[in-house]
Amino acid sequence: MKTRLSKLNYDHLKISPAWISVGDYANDVDKSLSALKDPSKPVPSIVEEVWVLCEATFADGSKHPGIAMCRGDSNLGPLLWTIWNGSENISLYLPPAPKHVIDVRGPRYFCQKFTKQEDDVFPIRIEVVPEFEIPPKKRKISLRVDGPVVLQ
Repeated sequence: MKTRLSKLNYDHLKISPAWISVGDYANDVDKSLSALKDPSKPVPSIVEEVWVLCEATFADGSKHPGIAMCRGDSNLGPLLWTIWNGSENISLYLPPAPKHVIDVRGPRYFCQKFTKQEDDVFPIRIEVVPEFEIPPKKRKISLRVDGPVVLQ
């Protein structure tokens, strides 16, 4: 099964929790994605960019599904996360993003989209659902207002 990054949704992620970038995507903002062939196996080390289902837990304990980008060929990720607020996926930008980006799409904007206070949201713990061949097999990160911290 295939889709585009802009169309990737939770129905797709029920079929497979990992979607691999395919084709010549170096300059393609709306990447073509293909479902991981066997979702019961770890993401193989030959995979480069992969978009995965994840679970975000806010400081208040509330849980939200999300999508993040990882690398199958390295230990990078989750990166470039979005979190579902019940009606749309909300991107969150943190340092080291430029100040003008954080002013527009940073923690304040993110919290407003969830109608929560900053203390109820941060830190956010993001855990990736599929496992990876390259350690860490279970990928997770803590998102704080001052930037992400990798958890292992």
